[in-house]
Amino acid sequence: MSANRVEEITGIYGPIFFAEKQIQRIWANKSFRFQGLTTRSGKRLEVLDPGRWNFQEGPDFREAILEIDGKRRHGDIEIHLHERDWLRHDHGEDPNFSNVVLHVVLFPDRRAGSAPNDESMETLEWLKYLDRDLETYFEDQGVDQLLDEGLPDVLRGLLDYPVEMRERVLVRAASERWIRKRDLCRKRIALEGLPETVHQMMLETLGLKRNRATMSRLAITFPRSHWQKDPSGMAAAGFEAFRGDWKLAGTRPANHPARRLQAYGDWSFEKRGQGVEALVTNSLPGGKRSEIRASRVGRWRKEMEIARREKEWRAAFSPALVGTRFHTWVGDGLLPLMGASAGAGDCFPLWFVWPVGDLPEQMKKALKTLEIIGPGRPLCHGWTQGIIRILEPDYCEPNE
Repeated sequence: MSANRVEEITGIYGPIFFAEKQIQRIWANKSFRFQGLTTRSGKRLEVLDPGRWNFQEGPDFREAILEIDGKRRHGDIEIHLHERDWLRHDHGEDPNFSNVVLHVVLFPDRRAGSAPNDESMETLEWLKYLDRDLETYFEDQGVDQLLDEGLPDVLRGLLDYPVEMRERVLVRAASERWIRKRDLCRKRIALEGLPETVHQMMLETLGLKRNRATMSRLAITFPRSHWQKDPSGMAAAGFEAFRGDWKLAGTRPANHPARRLQAYGDWSFEKRGQGVEALVTNSLPGGKRSEIRASRVGRWRKEMEIARREKEWRAAFSPALVGTRFHTWVGDGLLPLMGASAGAGDCFPLWFVWPVGDLPEQMKKALKTLEIIGPGRPLCHGWTQGIIRILEPDYCEPNE
């Protein structure tokens, strides 16, 4: 596949734009489950060496070393988002692909004539072996650039601007993220209703990065009505129903999905959810987006009474959402849901200055390098969302 092409898929939180190079990077970095790999034909697969990333014509990875049913195989790897792309791109007629021993596909296509008919090549249906959903992979990769490459070129270019202009660029970029999240909430509410949307998004937030997709499936399989009857029993049953899908390696006890489901069950049992709909439709303080400045974040937080709101909202969502995960919920769930409500007003300024949730250290370093945060300029949710948006492959820098 062309590493430069930008594709679109539908993720948990709406459309995801990504460069095909980002899919290839998952394979190159071996950022997936290696245990229990099985090809479509039922053969046991071990990836001894993922191969050399090929940036020229031909397969995505050269000279990989695999073990298939105990037999060592040397050859090339081709990765596709959709299985039918092998035929669409005429790889079977291209001699450059004659040494492909493994076709890795995210979305298989079992219709007749849609898959390559080549007995020398095995097919790996890869999606079930990824240890988090694709949206999280791509966001993580954007943040990883801050660590692997220092300040990526797209961010380094901001250093040519005065600080005030850097702020405006980040506010605009964050606004694009906000609009995407808010509009997706509107669609979900129209489709599922507000109570069910809150139920689904809370569980998605509790899934953290690695188990968010599984939590999303669980929330749809066991809707809110199931939890109202027997919350504690539903927590245990939900965990068991997806036992084979949880990503548990290296999980801290506090983040174990069984424990988080039980906390959600306790929250449901106490009927805390009954007041959420009223909370979501509350009117909120506004503010002019054009006036957002790094030096004003602290003042805006006081004017918007964030300390009081945080105390009240933490109480409303405890024990389901605690610690930094609470702030993640407010930024990714609660405030976009409020923004989707006609009665809440423009929640963007409050969303922007809200404290951040879970955040990699390299994000803070990037914002310090850009002189966005520092003494008198506190870190807040909006600056991080602006960085994430700028690192997305479909981002276009506006003309000043």
